Formats: sequence, C-alpha cells, structure tokens
Amino acid sequence: MKVFVALDTMESQNLGCQLVSHQLRNFINNSSQITSSYYSSTFAEGGLNRYLHKHDVEELIESDIVYVNGEGSCSALEMPRRIRHIFKLAWEYHKPVYFCNFTFDPRWQFKKIVSKEDVDFWLDNLSKCKVVTVRDPISYQYLKRHELKNLFLYPDLGTSYQPPIERSPKNIVMLGGGSIIKKIIPAKEIYIQKFQEIIDHYSPRYEFVVPDWPSNPESDGEFLKDLTNVKHVSPTYSEYYNLCSQSVLNITGRHHGAVMSFAAGCPFLVYQSNMWKMEGDNLFYGTNPLLDIFRIDTEFDKWIAVIDSVLDNLDQVHDEVKKRQKNILPFAEGHIRVLTKETSNMNMDISFIDFNTIDSYIDANTQTISKTTILNKWSASL
Repeated sequence: MKVFVALDTMESQNLGCQLVSHQLRNFINNSSQITSSYYSSTFAEGGLNRYLHKHDVEELIESDIVYVNGEGSCSALEMPRRIRHIFKLAWEYHKPVYFCNFTFDPRWQFKKIVSKEDVDFWLDNLSKCKVVTVRDPISYQYLKRHELKNLFLYPDLGTSYQPPIERSPKNIVMLGGGSIIKKIIPAKEIYIQKFQEIIDHYSPRYEFVVPDWPSNPESDGEFLKDLTNVKHVSPTYSEYYNLCSQSVLNITGRHHGAVMSFAAGCPFLVYQSNMWKMEGDNLFYGTNPLLDIFRIDTEFDKWIAVIDSVLDNLDQVHDEVKKRQKNILPFAEGHIRVLTKETSNMNMDISFIDFNTIDSYIDANTQTISKTTILNKWSASL
C-alpha cells in the first residue's frame, strides 16, 4: 500500500509541526502494511495558496491512499487552493482520503462570525472522505452537530511521542508565549509587564524557564526576551518534552506545548490562541481553568488565583493528569492507525468530556450568516 501524505510540515521550524511530522514518519516507516510513501510539503513554493506541483500530482495518482495532515489549516476562511486541489484529484481518481489530526474552527479569525457557504463547502468535501479525525472535542462536536458521519476524536498525534523518560519534577515553572499575543497587541508592554509580575510573584520559590518557539512574525523567545529573573532556552521538540517532564507547571499559549505537557505528565495552564484549539485542549487534556490572555491586565488577580490553585495542590492535580492519560494515551496514534485498522477497533471512550459545556461554548461563540452579508459588513467598516 502506497500512501500520499499531503500537507507535510517537516520543513517547518515550529516545534509542533516537527513533532507531528516525525511521529507520522515513525508510524509509516514501521508499518508492515504500508510499502511506500510520498510526502508533499505544506511549504512548497506558494504554500497552501498554490496548487500541487506536477510531480506531487503524479505521486498522488500513483498512490493507493491520500492522507491529509490537517493540523491548523482548516477554518471558515475560503478553503486553501492546495486542499481544494487535493480533494479534486482524489475524487477524480477515486482515491480514499483520510483527513486527519486537525482543528476545525469555522469562525473568521478572532470573530464569532461563520460563513455558511465556506462551512458547507468544507462539510461537502469532508463527508466524501473515508475517515475524518479531529484533535480536539470542540471541533468534534461542531462537526458532529453538522451530521458528519465518518468522524472520530483522537488526541493530537504529538501525544504519541513518549520517550522512556521518567518524570522527575523540580521546582521549575515553564512560561511561554503564543501566536495570539503577537497578532492582537493592544500594547506589547502589557503582556511583558504581567508575565514579569507572575515571575516576580513566585520567585524564588520556583525557577522560571521561558522556552523559545519558532513562529512568525517573531519567535516566542524573541517576543519575551526582555523578561528577567528567568532562564531563556531554545529547545528542540524533544528537549521541550524533557523540560516538561522536569517541570511542575507549564503556562503556555501553544497547542503542542499543552500536548507535550500532557504526554509528559506535566500539569499545564493555557490561554487563547488563533483558533479554539486551546479551549479544546483544556477540555480534553486539562482539568484546570482557562486563562484569559485578553484580560491579563484587568483580571490579573484571577491569573494568580488559578496558578495558586495548581501549585498549592500539585499531588491532586497530578493524579487528575494521570487519570486523563489512562483514558487518552492508548489512542495517541489514532490519527494514523486508522490507515491500517478497522475504525470499529478505534473508538475511544469520550464519556469523560463535558459536551454540555462544549455545546454552550459553540452556541455562544459562533454566528452563522451568509458570506455576502459578511463581506458587506466588512466593506461598510472600511
């Protein structure tokens, strides 16, 4: 069986992209059922806004299965040209498509507005896939409410990275950045100031480590370089995981920061990102309240109270993490095992997830209207 892997992210410097790409390769290379594979990069010339190159098209046609590594490429913005092209070729040449390991956030970024036409187009194509697997329970519930039948929820493929490292926590707290604080910045100084106040509040009881995370327009480490009384590090994804295994808490705005924390057994606190993946992570892997990055200035006392609730109850929090690990980690390779196993054997027990809360979140944070109405509102605001 030959597998065409679309939207491969091995070339990215992003730690999460590297983590997932390595885990994909580890499984495919060790599978007796997969005889060959071809990886089509997300970052080929033009990125997601360009069609597949001629050689990619030839490889797709010769493959038995098309596996799409969805990750964070799926939103209500118009479907990227490359994904449209993949679907078009797959349907034309009768290739089964596995669209996997992704967050589906239908909102226009940073707004509650959902374009009906764009969502319908996504749903039409996803319904034709042999298997669709998402990595967070909010995406799962949203698509389930739209009656997508071939749908499964599994932990992010990054959770399958579980090296034989014994957890040995020291008095280390990780404090990291995220994409959202660099895209919506009322004032950079507010975030730096409040992060510094967190560090000063808990020092010298805890050693703070600020891990870099390559991204655009600048890395997290560059954004947070002015923080003092901390240790700044530039880890690989494996070193980041090791750091999680040595830490008592990770405060992060990175999806794969939460993923690696969970896999390593490290309690984490997350704040919002550019999609609802962090809220989803919190409902899936976490048992602690979500931190609100937009109110870090006006509700700073709440941040301290939440951090205290973890640090003052580490044994209890760690026990909760272990319970979640027991439920979730056996399915860590779910997004890729669907290629070689009957999906009936891959049903994860998700009864521990509070879907009533998720339904309320979706209702409060999505407003579906026509694309014409959206564009008219946008034009009127110019």
